[in-house]
Formats: sequence, C-alpha cells, structure tokens
Amino acid sequence: MSGLIIDRSAVAWLGALFVLIGVFSAHANVALEIGATEGYNGNLFDVANRTTDYSTGANFALKYYPLSNLELSGTGDYTKYKETDALSSFSRGAKAVFIPTGASARLSAHIESKFNRQSYEGDSLQRYNTNTYEVLSALGYQLNPRTHLRGSASWRFTNYTETVAGDGVINDKIDLDLIAGANWNVFGSNVLDIEWGMLQTRYDEDTIAVRANEVTITIDTLVESYGRHVRTFYFSPTFSRPLGDRSGLNITLAYRNFVSGEDVTVRGAASGVLDPLSSLYEGFGGFFKVKTFLIPRIITEFGVGYWDKTHLKTEEQVWRPHPVFPGDSLLVYEATDREDDQSRAYLTVTVPFPDGSGWFLHRALGQSLLS
Repeated sequence: MSGLIIDRSAVAWLGALFVLIGVFSAHANVALEIGATEGYNGNLFDVANRTTDYSTGANFALKYYPLSNLELSGTGDYTKYKETDALSSFSRGAKAVFIPTGASARLSAHIESKFNRQSYEGDSLQRYNTNTYEVLSALGYQLNPRTHLRGSASWRFTNYTETVAGDGVINDKIDLDLIAGANWNVFGSNVLDIEWGMLQTRYDEDTIAVRANEVTITIDTLVESYGRHVRTFYFSPTFSRPLGDRSGLNITLAYRNFVSGEDVTVRGAASGVLDPLSSLYEGFGGFFKVKTFLIPRIITEFGVGYWDKTHLKTEEQVWRPHPVFPGDSLLVYEATDREDDQSRAYLTVTVPFPDGSGWFLHRALGQSLLS
C-alpha cells in the first residue's frame, strides 16, 4: 500500500519467526501461526474530531498441545502507525484452552484463561498501558440436529499500570459477562442465532476533591477513590446463509440498555478506542458482512455497520460567572449527555501461504465516522 512504512524492529522480528517455523514444523504437537497486516483507519480514536492514518503490523501465535484437549499458546502483536507514532503498540500474552468433552458429545464444555499486556510507544499514552487477566467458561448442548444451545460466563480484570492519581483516572476495572444463546438451522442452510446477556462493569475512579479544613483554616486538595458499578442488558439476533458455494453473508442486529448505573457521571469523554469506559453505552446497532472465496487462494471480506450510542453522562469543565463577584468566573464541572452516531465500513483481504504452514498476509481498509 502506498505511503506505508514498516519499522525495522518489526522486520527483524518477522525474520526471526521465519527461522522458527522451520524448527517447529517438525513437531506434530506444536503449531506456529504468523501474519503481517497493512491497513488504513478513517477514525483512529472513534471521536468526532477524526484522525486518519496508515498502519502496518506483524503478529504470531505459538501453540503447544501437551494433550489432545489442551492448548497452551503464547502470542505477540506489533502495530506501527505512520503519522500517529504515539499510538504504535506491542501486545503480548499467554493463553490456555481446555476442552474436557469429546468432539461427538452432545454436551460440550470450554474453559479458557489468558493474560495480555498492552504497551504504547508514546509518552502521552503511557497511562493506557494495561495488564489484562481473563477467565471464561462455556457450555454447549446439541438439542437436536438443527438446534444448539449455549451459555458462558467470563471474568476480566484490567489494570492500568501507569496511571497517576487525578481527575477521572481509572486505575482498574472488572467486567463480568453472563451470556446465553441458541441457533437454529432453518430452511436448509439458513442459520438464525439469538444471543442475550447481562454485562456488569465495576471500576475504581480517582477524583480530586477540594475541601475547606476548618481546623487549620486552609483549603486542602485530596484524592478520593470511588467504586462505580454499571450493568447493561444485551440482546443480539444474527441471520447468516451461503451465497452459492464460495460466499456467505451475515446480518447482525444488537441492542444494549443500561439496567443500573445510568446515573453515573464520568470526567472527560466517555468514548474513544483507548478510553477505559468506551464499552459502557446503550443503543441500537446493525451490521452487514459478506465473506467470499471467489478469487482463488484469497479470502475477501467486506462489511458495513452502524451504531446509535448513548454513553454515560460526562462531566466537562466550563467557566461560569462567580455567584458573589460578578466580574469573576469559576471553573466548574457540569454534567452533560453524550450521544454518538457511529458508522463503519471495512474491507479485508487474507492471502494464505501455499505450504499450509499457518502463515498469512492480511490487508485491511477501514473507514469509521463519528458525529
């Protein structure tokens, strides 16, 4: 893609992985997957003041199977941005997946645990560096040849490792998601899937408080911590079907609604790809996706989507006339509603390597608009 640069460290890293693949390919219980990506994003931070940029990246996953139903893996993902260099990041982690039930069993189980560390290159973005720990358990049941039921529970702890106490600083948050779903094969190859659940988020917020100390007759600045809870109901139906022998489409609708915590007010914008509270919103969305294998040895996927989002109330700093001294002004916090209309269009092309080694090249074009 024109104008795209690749960091030298990423090239060296990929070169080393090319050597490793020859070593691990001789072991049946070890697999190595490596990929390279190129992309363009029309709204990097998902906010009204759009920032666009090109990116290039590399990723890998080294998987080890000590047992037939146990997978242990280590992953790495490096992304380099051409203009917004501060957003360039490196993600690395480990994951374990255990499937205690057999492939032919009507009742299936899935247990997963993983750790991920995300680091950004820019000094201004260090406060968004995170360590994330997650545990997930899921059950599935084949009711009949056309009907499948499932349920899952996941717990995720996100720690912001470089935060400094201040207004609206989120030190960590805990997400607990309870999801149930069912899908049916109807009228041949048509599939209808329905998913619903309860999503609960708890986060600790540090806020600067200014108080008068009557003992010393001074004004003290204190940092107070608050634990916030937000619970959201989630519902999403999906319809999918093939389009001939080598293509398929997927249509998804989604609805989210605050059940509790909607009166919570946050300091600063409650949106943006790096914001710890970007996932807390209610509203309606719709998505359309087509995936095709029409071009030999190439997987092409394109889609469009729309979200009408209402975030938590946002406190912003504004100047207001002083109630006692009309000629002066006060800088105060005021709560305001935050609503966004967000649309997205994307195109991805995946080119697998012919030797079946797990390598792939991925090119992506994306446009995200927010108003």
